[in-house]
Amino acid sequence: MAIIGFILLLIGIAGAAFGLWVAMSTAATTTSVAAFGNTLNIAPMTMLLLGAASILLVLLGLWMMFGAGRRKMRDNKERRELEKLQREQEKELAETHSRLAKQNEARLNQAQTSTGSPRIEESNLGRDNGATIAEDPRDLR
Repeated sequence: MAIIGFILLLIGIAGAAFGLWVAMSTAATTTSVAAFGNTLNIAPMTMLLLGAASILLVLLGLWMMFGAGRRKMRDNKERRELEKLQREQEKELAETHSRLAKQNEARLNQAQTSTGSPRIEESNLGRDNGATIAEDPRDLR
């Protein structure tokens, strides 16, 4: 959008410069302009309309360029806010994980001291430590 705005801005400025050049060349009721082997007769009302169109193109081009810049700034601000929120959530998740790990460790230590039995490693739960415990009743045959 910024590029289109810039192109419209250039077209508007070129049209205004052309209109100014024609207006300054003579003071007659119609002005003839010779360009690229062609002659163009321009009336004052046509000059007025060319000037108005040029001004509109310049304003439209500026509006599009500034609009694109505002949108980019808004998108960057939103992206920064989302990244900040993500960092905060990751930090909160890590703190929660750490707190729950400490609570779990405290519970395991409390269970070990209250029963007097050695601590059972979680990785050993479900292993067959030499005992003949069948996991499937069909294995008892």
